[in-house]
Amino acid sequence: MAHTPPLLRLPNELLFKIANHLTQSTHTRAIMRALSLTCRRLRPIGQEVLITNPEIDIYRIHMYMYVLDKNKELMPKIKVLELSSEEPPPHKLSPLLAWTRVMKNPSILSPQMLKFCLGLQQRMQQAFGAGAVHTALANVQNWENVLEECVIPAILCVLWGFLPNLKQFKVTGAKIVHIRWLIPAMLVRPVFSPDQSLVFSWVSKLEVMEFPENVDHYMPNYAQPPNPWGFHHFHALKVLSIPMKMLIVQPFPQGTPAQVRQRRIIGLKIFPQTLECLRVTAADPNSGGFLEQLRLERNQGRFAQFRRLELYFQKSLGATRKLAARHGLMDPWNEYWLLSSSIQIELFLCFPGRMEIDIDTLKRTVWALRDAGELAPAKDAHWVMTWLPVRLEGEWDADGDFTMTDTPELPEWASTMLGHPTIRNRPTLLN
Repeated sequence: MAHTPPLLRLPNELLFKIANHLTQSTHTRAIMRALSLTCRRLRPIGQEVLITNPEIDIYRIHMYMYVLDKNKELMPKIKVLELSSEEPPPHKLSPLLAWTRVMKNPSILSPQMLKFCLGLQQRMQQAFGAGAVHTALANVQNWENVLEECVIPAILCVLWGFLPNLKQFKVTGAKIVHIRWLIPAMLVRPVFSPDQSLVFSWVSKLEVMEFPENVDHYMPNYAQPPNPWGFHHFHALKVLSIPMKMLIVQPFPQGTPAQVRQRRIIGLKIFPQTLECLRVTAADPNSGGFLEQLRLERNQGRFAQFRRLELYFQKSLGATRKLAARHGLMDPWNEYWLLSSSIQIELFLCFPGRMEIDIDTLKRTVWALRDAGELAPAKDAHWVMTWLPVRLEGEWDADGDFTMTDTPELPEWASTMLGHPTIRNRPTLLN
């Protein structure tokens, strides 16, 4: 009689819990693929974890929906959806080569019912059951043409029609936000709108949303508000991660300091009252204007659930300070924590160890790299123009007290540059 390893003696319920625990690793997909190839007993467990924790390349999204149709019982288990792409951003290439790269993207045939229509989920399932993934149906159109009309609603309508319990939606990688169909989608009407009823029926359930820092490269001119990203439609949204340019109208408009602050920030009207944590990447000195608006809103009883603001700056602390001083803005290190403590919210600041971060070369968001402990390698490989040889982080609690009390002492030159930080606002020195 063959010996059965102790692991395989466990019931399936416990094996699923062990496998789901492994999804917290940064190499989840590789681990699950290896698990699926181990033996017949573990194969369905690894496959289920892969299906219920999807990280989908945007041009293979139809294949994932085909898998969902074959595994309908797993749809309610999917709570996190991540869209990504491994392709390089086309705008880094010459215009002709970039256009050629885009035109060579694989054409994915998509049923006409991907449009906003009633009975989307049922009709989609019928289409996939008829082999829509592998053969052209009588009523089809090019997937890229569908996305050109309104990219994000087109994608999300399909997926949200399948995933009734989706709680988190994340966009990572580069190409999804660089392809030419993003601009017309945003210029025509708000990307997320109650008018798009099928989308709206699902957005009210999302609690976490994340967009990459390079999403701002193809955004329209914000001198003409309102901001097309109407996050206030997300009535359950708690955590939002976005680039700084989704918050501002004009980077540094002219006028008096009061007029500049008024013109610069779009305002909190794009956010729902349920928001608890906001992460902003590629931040700049304009962030102080957002804090000022948040203070005014909190004093009027709004955004009572907001608890934490995280700012990941694009430039080093010294460069950010110089830019702030040039435009008469607040010092981010010595003044932001005063504002945050006055409205009882936590504040986290992160400054790169180089002059400026090249965000296009990062495959994931800065906070994702930091959470995974991979920010330092990314910094060494992709951050350019060495100036300050350390990365600085600071975190203050809601009372304004610095919470990183076990940090090493800064060298004298760094203390002088930072304005002789006290124990209350002393920075973290990271290698």
